[in-house]
Amino acid sequence: MASIGDWKWKSNVSAIVRDQAGEEVDVVEVYAEDLKVGDAAQTTFALGVDYQLAAKSNIYVDYNFAGNNYASYDVTNRETNDLPDVWRLPDFGLFDVGVRHSFDMGAFDATLVGKINNAFNTEYVSDANDIDGTASKAQVYFGPGRTYSVGLKVNF
Repeated sequence: MASIGDWKWKSNVSAIVRDQAGEEVDVVEVYAEDLKVGDAAQTTFALGVDYQLAAKSNIYVDYNFAGNNYASYDVTNRETNDLPDVWRLPDFGLFDVGVRHSFDMGAFDATLVGKINNAFNTEYVSDANDIDGTASKAQVYFGPGRTYSVGLKVNF
């Protein structure tokens, strides 16, 4: 899977805010022309490999990459047209590893699955809120480190 984008706001906007009687109460200026759209990675790709170890057992590895991800921001808080662009989060890639084994559980088909997400315990910024276009003031949210899960699926 791959997705490559270059999302930017097309233009600045000026809007009149009116009250219920239709009277003008404010004018909102939005300075967004050519700003990168935030809160979604603009470049992503994923690759998965599944290898059959035995007749009913598989191991799989998935790689997911996220890049060109810009912090979310309130576009109406940008008061001039000469502000810096939105802060770009560092690119990151994550590996997940799993094993799957199918077997009979009495009269039912069952599958036991074990998975390690973020197998290399990569530290990464998964989301951020932009304050002034710099990393020093951005509010960042780190993605989870290595996690494990085990599941049992029973078909009846």
